[in-house]
Amino acid sequence: MHALTIRQPHAELIVCERKTIEVRTWWPRVQLPILVAIHAGKTADWSSLAGLFAMARFDPQIEVTDRADEYLRQRLGGIVGVAMLVERIEFCGYLGEIEGRARWERLADQHLNRLDSWSKNKVGFRFEGPIRFPEIIPCRGRQGLWELPEDVEGLVAAAIADHATPGAAHAMPAHPVRQPKRD
Repeated sequence: MHALTIRQPHAELIVCERKTIEVRTWWPRVQLPILVAIHAGKTADWSSLAGLFAMARFDPQIEVTDRADEYLRQRLGGIVGVAMLVERIEFCGYLGEIEGRARWERLADQHLNRLDSWSKNKVGFRFEGPIRFPEIIPCRGRQGLWELPEDVEGLVAAAIADHATPGAAHAMPAHPVRQPKRD
């Protein structure tokens, strides 16, 4: 199973279906759709106040105070959930600068990035059907789209089986399928 490391609070927002597009400057060579483990990095984007406010909206028990900071610190350095990577979204490329910027602004409520952070080389990963794990599965992250170690993959498969909701169960396989390695 593949994994993607994302800084908090963005990783949490993805698994809670509040952020459906993750923005990068690269695109992995994988066949879509593909199940991806969402890994929260060891550090958080503390400057992302918009992310903290979005977290407060999805969980009324989290206030945008030190409690949100404390909550995030407990969900660092491990797998926080899974989601299906279903689509690549170009914010420029063949679109040209005007249409790329317009798409960036049109999808702002899905990627939750600042409007002034658009650039010509941005691509988006659209995620659907996330499953949030109540407890993180500790593991080291990596850059890019990376393969989970087999022992962690087994824990993720068990967490999917234990915590899949009826709405997400049809979109997620009960046991992740190992994708063939590509060059």
